[in-house]
Parts: sequence; structure tokens; C-alpha cells
Amino acid sequence: MTDTTTLEIPGYKQGTWVLDPSHSEVTFTVRHMMISKVRGTFGMKSATLVAPENPFEATVEAYVATWNETDVARRQARIAQAWADSGRYRDPLMGSTGHGEIDAMLSAVQARFPGFVLKRTSKVDCHNDAVRFTWSLGPASGPSVVEGVDFGTLTPEGKLATIVGFIDKMPAA
Repeated sequence: MTDTTTLEIPGYKQGTWVLDPSHSEVTFTVRHMMISKVRGTFGMKSATLVAPENPFEATVEAYVATWNETDVARRQARIAQAWADSGRYRDPLMGSTGHGEIDAMLSAVQARFPGFVLKRTSKVDCHNDAVRFTWSLGPASGPSVVEGVDFGTLTPEGKLATIVGFIDKMPAA
């Protein structure tokens, strides 16, 4: 039987590292108009690298944060962090494809449930390119009003390609 709570990436090691700026650098290469390459280096005063036990947990945390972010620009930035450009969300009540539709969907949920907070209520289970976790939605300091489980698939870059949500508890219409 395979343990589905651990993702196996060859050479991956969990931990936190503080990078020494005198012995580290961040460089980049960008292809300009498919003709020439532009190269550069960022100066670094300090940096900390955190590798979680489950590398896809950061993607799920960014996804959960999108549901709670009410500032439009910050929410859109988090959507871009968590979702692939063509990401698809589906649950029994809503569906959206792409960053713009996902943003509009989240805005509508926030309007229907003002002041509510989405919380992840389980660990992130994952295997291959799939993730699963449970969640609740309710007042920040009160009982949950809506509960469910999300199943997702990830791109090779670790962004969400799909989320399919199932609602286990919901108020009557």
C-alpha cells in the first residue's frame, strides 16, 4: 500500500535555509522578442528559503488565501501564484475557467458571505499530480456554515490545473 501523504521528489529536502549574500546570487535570463537574450543579476541583502514537508502545500495555501483576500489586486496576484492560466474550478453551484473568471467567482462568494473566512481543515494529501483537502467557510471566530472537500490536479510547475469541490454542509437556500 502506498502512503499518499508524502510526495516523493528525487533530491527534495524539507527545511529552512538562510542564504549568505556573500556566497549566493540570483540570476535570470529572458528571451526578448525571441531574438536576443537579456541576462541580469539581482542584488541580495538577505534571503530565506523554506521548503515545506509537502511541496504542494504552498500551492494549496495560496489557493485558500485567494478565497479570503478582499483586495482585488492582491487577490489577483494570489490567483496567478496558485492557478495555471487556464485553471478550471467546478463545484455543484459554480464553475469558472481562467484567472478572470476565478477572480469574479471569489468576489461573488465574498459578497454573499461578507466577513466569512475559508479555512483548510485537513492536511494536504497528494500523490502524482493530485491533491485533496477539506475546508470550512464561516465567521472568523464562529462555527462553520459551509464545509466540503476539494480535489485538484497540478501542472508540472506545481500550479492548480483543476479543482473539483464537493459541498458536505451548506445552509438551506
